[in-house]
Amino acid sequence: MALTTRQVAVIAVGGVCVLISTLAVLCRALGRRITRTQWQLNDYLMLLAYFFALGFVGTSIAMTTDNYVGAHVADIPSTDLAEVMVHNRQNIIIACLLFTPCTVLVNLSITHFYTRIFPQAWLVRTCKLLMVFYVFYELAAITTCFLLCRPLAGLWDPAITHAKCLDIRMFWTVGSAGCLGFDLTTLALPMPVLWGLRMPDWRKKVRLTVLFGLGVV
Repeated sequence: MALTTRQVAVIAVGGVCVLISTLAVLCRALGRRITRTQWQLNDYLMLLAYFFALGFVGTSIAMTTDNYVGAHVADIPSTDLAEVMVHNRQNIIIACLLFTPCTVLVNLSITHFYTRIFPQAWLVRTCKLLMVFYVFYELAAITTCFLLCRPLAGLWDPAITHAKCLDIRMFWTVGSAGCLGFDLTTLALPMPVLWGLRMPDWRKKVRLTVLFGLGVV
């Protein structure tokens, strides 16, 4: 079956995200080389997040081309529908083990970076507390991922009728909301410091705000 417009959009967005993230990682590595400074923990965390992102995007594209992700259920041949549903539900586990770590690692990297460039004690303490929280959140997310169904095979095997499963939609909604909350928190952390700087030109503060905002994006 030919790809639908929505499927093409999924692949295009994934490709653009990989391109942007690749350029960002290369620029970070080049910056370290130019300034002749050693890599820090935040650099390694971001590099690890990059590999998780590659895995997630690759999985998403494979699911789109092979398992009709993005296509309307009416467009899936009836002979393939049962197999497609099995594969897509199996891929929920794979996506969970790639997407959440990627988001958490990015926020860990940026938060650790804040502890290196801002001397304010309250901000450093807040960042360290958040980093601990992010780690425990990730452990909880992975644990929940493997407890989506008991037994886990009940998630994709319709023959297992006695399986007890969590609400998959609610799981993704809560997980996505948590990741969005992390991003917004990471974005907001340095703002009191930036806007508290003594700069005669307020436009410089705006430029700094935009710069840090782009870093989070």
